[in-house]
Amino acid sequence: MEKIEYLMNKIEDLGHGKIAVHVKKELLDELEQLRPLLINPAMVPEVVADFIEGAKGRGFCLTDSIVVMKSESRNVLEWYNLNVKKYESAYVNGCTVEKEPLYYIRLKNTNPTNSNHCYLWLNQSTKEVFFETKTLKWTNNGNVKNTFTEKEIDEISDGAFANNKAFETVPAEVEKI
Repeated sequence: MEKIEYLMNKIEDLGHGKIAVHVKKELLDELEQLRPLLINPAMVPEVVADFIEGAKGRGFCLTDSIVVMKSESRNVLEWYNLNVKKYESAYVNGCTVEKEPLYYIRLKNTNPTNSNHCYLWLNQSTKEVFFETKTLKWTNNGNVKNTFTEKEIDEISDGAFANNKAFETVPAEVEKI
């Protein structure tokens, strides 16, 4: 933030000629647009934040990170192409990670008279799925899970549960099982 103030003062010292006034206005406008980015770090997906951290750890400047991205990370490149300014801000000023929404996968019409619905669980070691009516945040020492991102739902059993009419996705923050 101090750097912006410093640059604004330097711009003010450019002079009062016609060209200087025009250049000053453009530079001041651009700096004002950057101010909120410094106050509120860019929100980026975890994969982008991890890439930025790795690129900085390897000593890459912003430009080099983009060159490396093009050859090493297709997912980040796709996001970057849609979010150039946000990426640049995240790289230069830091970022916060967007938390992807989590969902339960629930078998439809399993027990409409009470709350003991049947939910999908994934054994993270074997990648086997099973259904259970557990009502606690049971994890079997972290070996099983029952909340998933949209991407994970698409990947479980090669997409068998995504858009399957026998199942419904329920936002994890709405339904507490």
